[in-house]
Amino acid sequence: MASKYQGEWMNRPHKVEEDNGALIVETLIESDLWRNTSYGFVHNNAHALLETFNHDTALEVDFIPDYSNNFDQAGILIWQSDSQWAKIGVEYSDNMLQLGAVVTNENSDWSLSAKPEWNGKKVTIRASWSSDAVTVRAKVEGQSFSMIRLFPLSSKVPTKAGLMFCSPSGKPLKVKFLRTEIVSSDNKLH
Repeated sequence: MASKYQGEWMNRPHKVEEDNGALIVETLIESDLWRNTSYGFVHNNAHALLETFNHDTALEVDFIPDYSNNFDQAGILIWQSDSQWAKIGVEYSDNMLQLGAVVTNENSDWSLSAKPEWNGKKVTIRASWSSDAVTVRAKVEGQSFSMIRLFPLSSKVPTKAGLMFCSPSGKPLKVKFLRTEIVSSDNKLH
């Protein structure tokens, strides 16, 4: 049976298996994506399963964040080059789960919002690309989407997107992804 998880691996993870329609993955240690800002280093070894991401479409990824090592994270990666990308997901930071976004244009930025109640629950991240920007929304099972980020993205550059996960702290991370799907773009801002 063919996998429903399509794309090409950027930094293939330590383990990949499918079970009852879920994709269960495990990181290599010290995997991350970051560029310069504040820390002075470049890390480009996070794991991502990427496919072509076309303008006027959206990517949705469902997964279960059940982790507790500092900076463990999973979600979506939107990739144009080593120096232009965005990762959006749920990250363990400051001793709790946080909804986080890093947008990189030569240098990375970082924003977080505490979501400790999301631990072990199904989370959906949605990145919708229309006009000259990507609108990112997130929700936990049983709730409605909330907007978390809007950032510019040129449609003149080939772009890939897909599920992403990494474990910068040096311990392996196991993540259960339930779905990844390209759907119609969502043109409303809020």
